[in-house]
Amino acid sequence: MKLKLSLIVFALVMLLSGCGDTSAAFDPNTLFIWLPSNPTTLNPVSSVDLYASYVEYRVFDALIEYDSNMRPVPCVAKSWEWTRENVIVTNHVLSTNEENVIITNKQIKTVNMYVLTFHLRDDVYWHDGVKNTAQDFVYTYNQIMKPESMAQNKIPMFENLVSKVEAPDDYTFKVYYLRLHVPAIGNWEGMFPVPKHIYEHEDFMNSPYNRAPIGNGEYCFKEWKQATSITLVKNTNYWREQPKFDKIVYRIISDDNAALAAFKKGLFDYKSMRPEEYENEKDKDYFTNGYYVIKTLLRSYWHITWNCKKGSLFDDKLVRLAMTYALDRYSLATNYFHNQVIVISGPFFYANWAYDKSIAPLPFDLNMAKELLAQAGWTDSDGNGILDKNGKEFRFEILLGQTLSGEAIVQNLKENLAKLGIIAEPRVLEWSAFDARLKEHSFEAACFGWSTDIDPDPFDLWHSSQIKNGINYCNYSNPEADKLIELGRIELDPKKRAEIYHKVHKILAEDQPMTVLFDPIAVTAFKKELKGVVIVPGLNLHEYYAGLLQWYKTGKK
Repeated sequence: MKLKLSLIVFALVMLLSGCGDTSAAFDPNTLFIWLPSNPTTLNPVSSVDLYASYVEYRVFDALIEYDSNMRPVPCVAKSWEWTRENVIVTNHVLSTNEENVIITNKQIKTVNMYVLTFHLRDDVYWHDGVKNTAQDFVYTYNQIMKPESMAQNKIPMFENLVSKVEAPDDYTFKVYYLRLHVPAIGNWEGMFPVPKHIYEHEDFMNSPYNRAPIGNGEYCFKEWKQATSITLVKNTNYWREQPKFDKIVYRIISDDNAALAAFKKGLFDYKSMRPEEYENEKDKDYFTNGYYVIKTLLRSYWHITWNCKKGSLFDDKLVRLAMTYALDRYSLATNYFHNQVIVISGPFFYANWAYDKSIAPLPFDLNMAKELLAQAGWTDSDGNGILDKNGKEFRFEILLGQTLSGEAIVQNLKENLAKLGIIAEPRVLEWSAFDARLKEHSFEAACFGWSTDIDPDPFDLWHSSQIKNGINYCNYSNPEADKLIELGRIELDPKKRAEIYHKVHKILAEDQPMTVLFDPIAVTAFKKELKGVVIVPGLNLHEYYAGLLQWYKTGKK
């Protein structure tokens, strides 16, 4: 599972800073988009947050993209193919002689590899006029694989799988896989290149181009007003059909109330709405007269991750199961999310073939939770109302981002755990601090969301090899799950691959390293003057370029 934008706190739920107080004048040539958080960077190698990707999808083009059936189709790569090649590999083996002198011995062998070759278009240019070539993709791959680039959400797609990449000419990009890797094609969607001719002369992580990117996509970066707006202008040298808007302005408004106020003044052309927000606004005159609504299931999910590190509070799966029984997901779905979510039992997209619908979500059951905790040795031995074990009280901190929905989820859990004699202490952090704590594994529990890829490969999130430098933040390790996850990456038969992932789903449901809550149903309100909107379930508005081509405002055709 490529969690390509890594962490998210869904666009329907973010809340962070403020915006201007002027009403919007009609502008048929500009698309105004709400950006619920100020991105940390616009360097697509090191960025991991969802909101940076909203901008990156317009500034950069990848080798491939997805069509309306969520199938990979050409983009910068006009075609691709798999071949088998014998590759000479040289290993340098170190040993010592009788005098303890280190000797380097060369071991040369031939390895039969799977080679994925992309044939690039010759009419794609960077925004500064330099041609985009295969060398840029080689350079980008090499940067991704450097630990200092902080590309944790991308490295697992290549680590221990790709032997090397090369550009035999300007328009051929070859990727050498040590073994068959079924998700390989999808891994290159959203894998945006950076311009080698610029970054090779820069401090990669601190370059000013990380805030003023030179891309190869349909829009050029123009301006970033910190925590206020990001402006893009149409790339007049673009290689394919262009969108109808000359300009895109992302208005950065982090506070939820401020965002709603801006929405009412018409400062966005569309807005993802939190369920309770939609319920409150849908019957008001401004809404019924000025907006229409499209609903679609999102390829993402809410969850609470438990740190399963050995010796921790949540090392015991009985305790983790108790936590899930203590969370009333169905009450939240009905009363808070107004049935704009689907309660799920595992970390795969509900509409995806990898999700096993025969595995029902655990019910809300405090008695079962209490029983499981007792089995795990947690009792109130001193009668003070708090469970304890070996002299330690059951209290823990649960991290969450600045989201109303996250607060509602954590509050529900906190109140129910209090009835069991457990103290849960919520701690709200701003995005960068939250992200840092996750990467350091410095937490006991954390409530947030993931956006998943179309191919459901779960390696980077659940394989034990991804604990140290990957995004297996919960320190989950299960040898049986590891084995199945590895098999899923090489199984070509779709039916057999589905069976493998159903087994992974079952193991995760039994182990509960994460309490999975919902797949959200996005409720998006569009201005009535915005026409031609096409939404593909499972693809967000920013991923589907062919859909954006159809958009226009009344009066501009």
